[in-house]
Formats: sequence, C-alpha cells, structure tokens
Amino acid sequence: MFKKLIPILIILSLVLPSAIHTAQADVLDSTIGFTSCAAGGYLSGLISKGLDDLTSWVNQKLGGFLGSGGGIFGSAVPVTDERAQELIDKFKNTYTTKEGVEDIVARCAAREVLTAMGKNILNVARTGGRDGGPAWVRNWRNFQLESQYRGEGIFRGMLSSTNICEYFGSDLKDVFQANQQVNLTQIKTRSGLDSFALQAGCTLPSNFDFDAYKQDFSGNGGWEAWSRLLEPQNNFYGTLFLSLDEVNKQRVIEESAALNEVTPTGFTSVRGRNAADSCEVRNPRDGSCLIYKDILTPGGILSSAVVAGIETELQWVATSDELDELIATGIEVLINRLWDLSNPDEGNYIVPGKVNVSITPFPMPTPRTPGPGGGGAGFCSDQGGSADYTGALRSAMDSVIANNPSGIADLPNTTGNSRSFLDLVAQELQADGFNATTDVLNGNDNPNSGDLIAIWRGGDTTVERYDAIVGAGAGDTPIRNATTTGFTGDIPLGCTGSGGGGGEEEPPPAS
Repeated sequence: MFKKLIPILIILSLVLPSAIHTAQADVLDSTIGFTSCAAGGYLSGLISKGLDDLTSWVNQKLGGFLGSGGGIFGSAVPVTDERAQELIDKFKNTYTTKEGVEDIVARCAAREVLTAMGKNILNVARTGGRDGGPAWVRNWRNFQLESQYRGEGIFRGMLSSTNICEYFGSDLKDVFQANQQVNLTQIKTRSGLDSFALQAGCTLPSNFDFDAYKQDFSGNGGWEAWSRLLEPQNNFYGTLFLSLDEVNKQRVIEESAALNEVTPTGFTSVRGRNAADSCEVRNPRDGSCLIYKDILTPGGILSSAVVAGIETELQWVATSDELDELIATGIEVLINRLWDLSNPDEGNYIVPGKVNVSITPFPMPTPRTPGPGGGGAGFCSDQGGSADYTGALRSAMDSVIANNPSGIADLPNTTGNSRSFLDLVAQELQADGFNATTDVLNGNDNPNSGDLIAIWRGGDTTVERYDAIVGAGAGDTPIRNATTTGFTGDIPLGCTGSGGGGGEEEPPPAS
C-alpha cells in the first residue's frame, strides 16, 4: 500500500505547488477589494483541475504499475487503495462545493461590507472631533485647561452684560477683559440661587452721581446712600470678590461638563461634521469655540463602534481557517491602527501569499523632466496630469481661515505656523471625504518645508500636490494672506507618508 502511494505523493508535490503559485500570483496582482477577494477562489478551481489531470495521467501511465482494473483512480479500485481514493474524493468535493462560487461571493461581499463600514466608522472617529480631527482626547492637560478657559469666556460674557454701577463698572470689566458682548442664551449660566446679573447688579438709583456725592454728602443721599454703597454690588471691591467667585464657579462647571462627557471612554461626542459645524458661539477674543452645539452622537457610542470594528476584524482573522477564507486578513491594518488610530494612512488589506511566491517587483518609473510649475527632477516631480481638487482645497482653506482656531490665520507665516495651518486644512478635506496630508515630498524628493499639501481620493492612482503657502517661513505676513492653490504636480502615491520616492531628510540648518 505504502509503495503504491509514493508516486501519488510525488505527483501531488509537483502539481499542487505550481497551481498554488499561479493562484497566489494572480490574486496578488489583482485589484485589492472584491475582485482580489473573489480571485482567491480561483485556487480551488486550479486544485480541482490539477487533481482531474492527475487522475487521467495516473490511469493512463501508471495503471498497470499500481494495479489492474483501470488504475487507482479508475472505476475498479483495489481494496488496498480505497482509503486513498476516499481522501482524494473528499478533497475534491470540499473545494468544488462548499468552497464554490456562491460561498466565495458571499464571503467576499461580506468582506467588502465590513471594510466599508470599518473605514466609515473610523473616518467619523478621526474627523468628527468637536474641534476637528480625532474625536478622542489627545492631550488631557490641554483638554481640561481649555474647558476652564471656556468657563472664563462664559463669565466674561456674563460680566459684560451685567448692570455694574457706572462709577467703577468700566474699571472692573477691564480687569477681566470683559468688554465684548457674547450671546449666552443657548446655555444656562446661573450657578446659585440668584444669577450673577442679580448679585452684581447695581442697586443705586440710575441718576446717582458718585463724584457729586463726594462733593455734597447730605445733598446726594447722605447716610442712606452710604449704606447702599456698603453693599457688595455697589462698590468696586465687593463686586470684584463676587466676580472672582463666579468665574471660579464657571471654570469648574465647564471642566466638570467636559470630563463627564469623555471620562468613560476618552471620546468626545459628535456635534457636527467638522469644527465649524460643531460650534454654536465663538469667543470674540480669540475665535475659539465658546459654546458647542448639542450632542448628536454620544462619545460612548462612537467609542463602542470603533472597538467593535477592531474586534470584528480580529474575529475575521481568527475564523479565516479555510483555504479560500484566507483572502484579506488585514493584519497590517490592525497593527497600524493600534499604533496610531488617528492616521488614515493605515495601509491596505492584503492577500497573504508572500511565502513561496516569487513576483518580480514593478520597475520604478523613470524620472521625468518636470513640467511647468512641477519643480525638481526627482521621483516625486510632476508626472503629468492636471489638478482636480483646486476648488476643494480653496474651500477648506477658507473654512479654516473663517474658523481661525487659536488665531492660526492671523499668526505670522513661519514654517511651524504654516505647517499647523495646513494640518487643519487637511482635516477639513478629510471631513469632506478626501485623503489629505502634509507628509509629502517635494519635487526633489525632500521633506515638506511647511508649504505643501497632498490631496487624493480613494481609488486614485496618483496624488495632487499643491504649494499652498507663499513664502513659508518668511514670517513677514499673516497666514491668511499667504494662502494659494499653486499646483505643483500629479505625483506617485509613494511620495506621501514614509513611502517616498527615495528622498532623504534634509540636514538640520547650521547653528
């Protein structure tokens, strides 16, 4: 029996690796997505065909050697070889029925739905933060202090609209820089039994003249006016202490509200699709958001959706234990998410097959002579083509300028400020469904010096690169006056992120 199986094993060792190699190469060479997923099912057909060819060849060539009656795979199989025939028939049946077309299509369709859901959920988490960008807290110290600053801003709005006694009101408001009116009707502000406006409101007659009172004590109210002046709300120091107490209350309230929102999960809630859409009232002093809109989606739901998505991906990998189910494990994607969930450039779902597969790498494109405005002559110089996303870039820059978070649009045009501004522009573009990054190489394959931004959509084979800041680093003009939409090249995808076209980092400037 053992001797008769040796030729079969030898033939299987020759036929099956060749079939597997071909199938893996075809899958790896196909488009990632449903097409490549379904292509994984091609392997079953090759194996089945290989076994059919093997049966025919053995019956024709080795039938006499292995036994009479038509050979081991023929109709009259020797009793001693029935187990071998049973195993081969089972193998063929498994990969031509259960793992057939319907199963492959259903599995691949489910994979595509899962992939789309995961990307969209993560896109909300990465761009749905109330200040734009990731929805989770990225710096807890800053997060808590910013909430206290909002409390101070709310107090300033309360103080500016309070009827402070005229003879010291301007001085007191100057102390707290509360000289601009703010609409606070969207929120509740009373923190005690009486509102601050009632506690600190002047109770002296509207025609009371403090200077005249000092000149003529009895003729301008006498002791009755004096008793009124001793009340906290009618003198500078009394109202100052009332104000200090109230500003502390508003700081605590705003910080407590912020922490109650995020402490269970670390995620802020969704209030809009971007920073501008999430803010109800802006601080007139610096343009930051003072009052956010009401919550649309709680942070707990968003956090649970992200966690469930990652767990589902892990379960997919754990249950992909059969031949055609090993089609898109996404291990690289999952690991990249754990290292930096905020980065949308997390890689692509890959089809396993590096083992025992030899595929000639694609040749690197020959560097072109750059076209007009391309700049440089490296791998990342202009490869031809025209800009498609100029309008989207202009709209995103205008949005950041209008929102002006932390006064970024009015800061001088230094390298750091221009890079920070373009990072905010990239977030706006991501919220509109684009891929965008400032991590892009210039035409000489060198790192971005603060003026470049790259834009593309899913499915694009190239990236549109723009020189979006004029004279980045000069510091001679505000950022808002230095924005532009200068197109500098239709460039390879490899020129973004860490997969650039071979450029090296520029050395630090000499001290």
